[in-house]
Amino acid sequence: MNLRVEQSGKWSRFYGFLVDPATVKEYCLRCREESRKIGRPSSRAMNCWKIVARFDPDRREDVWKWLENAAETYPWLTGELTDGILILFFQKGRSEMWRFREYMIGEWCKRGLLPYRGSYFIPYRRGGVYYDSEYGPWRTWKVEYYDLTGELKRKAESINAICPYDGAIMEKHGNKLQCPLCSFKIPLNVLYEVLEFGQAEYELKSGPYKNKIYRIKAIDKDRVEALEYSPCSNSS
Repeated sequence: MNLRVEQSGKWSRFYGFLVDPATVKEYCLRCREESRKIGRPSSRAMNCWKIVARFDPDRREDVWKWLENAAETYPWLTGELTDGILILFFQKGRSEMWRFREYMIGEWCKRGLLPYRGSYFIPYRRGGVYYDSEYGPWRTWKVEYYDLTGELKRKAESINAICPYDGAIMEKHGNKLQCPLCSFKIPLNVLYEVLEFGQAEYELKSGPYKNKIYRIKAIDKDRVEALEYSPCSNSS
């Protein structure tokens, strides 16, 4: 066994052999305490990232087998599993999460765990989902609580983007950039993530581009590129 497993109700909590379960639990407890004390997401919350993946409950054993294999290469793997939901924890910043997610996408494509209900998107986020009700959507935390000069927000509102479908310059409409010729849009909070980390990924939930995934990348200081992303197209 490459994973230590603890049962908590319907959830199975697992830890790679390099992970001390007590350290993980302490991190989460102190994060909550510090965030409540300062009235904003703490530095622990800002450095905590999660992958929240859904899968066919009938494939639970397949997911366990994949986790066991993954833990051989990633012995710090930590998370929770229940029927149809897998949550992975990363407490050392976004780059660690992003690298593992790239690996995970390729693996799930090869193993037929994607798509799930027509979607190839594996969601990720910053901090715990319960923080959103207290501090707002996670992509806004940097802007709302740590961008003291307002520079990041100003850059996002003045950024230039080209529609990937017709080449039109996208225009700001409320809390999004929208193509004037079609319904393609980029939420403004996705741009916050791009400006902070260089790239972001999101899935449109409705309209003619429903279930399509887009990667938004910073090209230079005032321009981003939006590209449709097909995770399993190159997987064998």
